[in-house]
Amino acid sequence: MRVHPWAMCIFTGEVSHVGQTRLFARSDGEHALLACAMRVAPLAPLAMVLPLPVPPGTPASSVLWLDLSIYPGIFADLEAAFPHFRFGRGPSLEIVPTPAPLPVDQIGGFIASFVPTHADFVRLDPEFRIGEGLWQALRPRYADWSFAVIQLAASPRRTVAVPPFCLRFPRRDRNELFFPTVHVHNGERPVQADFDHVLYLQTEDPDDEDERMVLGAWDSAATDTVDLRRAGGLVRRGRLWRQEVAGLHPNEDVRVRF
Repeated sequence: MRVHPWAMCIFTGEVSHVGQTRLFARSDGEHALLACAMRVAPLAPLAMVLPLPVPPGTPASSVLWLDLSIYPGIFADLEAAFPHFRFGRGPSLEIVPTPAPLPVDQIGGFIASFVPTHADFVRLDPEFRIGEGLWQALRPRYADWSFAVIQLAASPRRTVAVPPFCLRFPRRDRNELFFPTVHVHNGERPVQADFDHVLYLQTEDPDDEDERMVLGAWDSAATDTVDLRRAGGLVRRGRLWRQEVAGLHPNEDVRVRF
């Protein structure tokens, strides 16, 4: 079976397909909220790893997982705020380069862990760790970062939808929102990667029209299509921003500065 050459974020094993990645980020004072959903076909039990730009030494108690299982269609409702869009090649983004077991949490249908440092991966089961070759590809950028680990079961014969999940974490830079979009394949990080992403975000004040000047090519709409109660605090009422990233782009995380 041919392994799909690109993987949104980082996987600890092989997948045959990854696509339709949707990410939402919102600033919340000293914290950020990040939600994600995608389609993926894992070839064996593995984990999806999201690097998190938290302050060094952040305790696990400061990172909260939000259960979105009651709102599986949240990204469809976010997209419904932009009815004039059709998926295709989006405008370019400015990419800014940049021993006891760990506790695991059952978040809706997920088993998830917060890994404070790379050294703490040894406290997870082997199939959910970052291998040494993969770590060498990541180390220059993420040496002092923390990681969110979401365990996935094998699904070798079909692509399955990973339902939306969300976490809230302290951020190092209050002037920045972060989307984990770096692609890794077999322990290597290519210079360019084939993106299939739609990004949504809200700023500190989602009603501030001046953010248009800051976000440039991003498009905006109101959050009228979103069920804010079921969103559980992830989405605020007000202005929502959207950007599609499709095709070849520099293989970096996306950072939006204000």
